[in-house]
Amino acid sequence: MSFLSTFTSGVDGWYEPQQTLPKQRMCGAAALVMAYRRCGIDIDQNSVWDEIAHEFEGFHRASTRDLAVHALQTGLEAVVVQTHLPFQALESCWQNNLPAILNHRVAEASPEGHFSLLAGINHESVFLSDPIDGPCVEKTRQEFGQLWLPTKSGSEIAGNVLVILGNPEEQPSLWCHCNRLFPHSIECERCAATVPLRPTRGLGCWNPGCTSRLWWRLFCPYCDHAIHAF
Repeated sequence: MSFLSTFTSGVDGWYEPQQTLPKQRMCGAAALVMAYRRCGIDIDQNSVWDEIAHEFEGFHRASTRDLAVHALQTGLEAVVVQTHLPFQALESCWQNNLPAILNHRVAEASPEGHFSLLAGINHESVFLSDPIDGPCVEKTRQEFGQLWLPTKSGSEIAGNVLVILGNPEEQPSLWCHCNRLFPHSIECERCAATVPLRPTRGLGCWNPGCTSRLWWRLFCPYCDHAIHAF
C-alpha cells in the first residue's frame, strides 16, 4: 500500500467537508469538527459554526482564536502558535498525535485565508484534510511552505500559524527538553486573561535559548495579543 493510500484509509473516518452557503466561509468549523473527531468528540458542523462565526466585510468567518476558544470551552487543550520552524512543528504534532489546524492561503495566487487539518507529513510532503479539496491532499513541502506564508500585501494570514489541540487526560511531561519547567499558563499582558500553555508537546520548550523550542510567538485566544517567551 502506498504512503498516500495508508493516510487516506485513516483520515476518511474524521473527514468533514465544509458546507457551501452564501457569504459563509465555513472551513474553520469543518476543520474544528475534524480535529474534535481525532480527539474522540463528535459535534455537528452547524452547531460549531453558530458558536464561532462572526461577520467581517460582508462574510461570516472564524479566526484562529475563535477555534481555540471553542476548543477550550469544549474541554480540550488548545494553543495558537506561530512557528519559526514550520516543518519541525508539524512533525512534532503528527508524531505526538496532536490535531493541528493550519491557517494557510486557499491557493497560490490568493491572499484569502483557509483552514485545513494536518493529515500527515513525511520528508517530501505535507498531507492536509482540506474542507474544500478532500480528506488527504498532498502538497510538497515547498508548495505548502509557500501557501503557509502571506502574500506581499492584502493577505488574510500572518504566516506559519496553527492551532494545536490535545486531550487533557493525556498528560504531557511538565519538563522541557532542556529541563526548564514549562508553565501551565500565563496571564495576558493586554486583557489579563489566563492563557493555557498546553499541549506542551506541540510547543517543545519555553526557554527562548533552547534549540527544541518550536514556536516564535503564541497568541492569546481571547484578545489575539502576541506572547513571547521570557
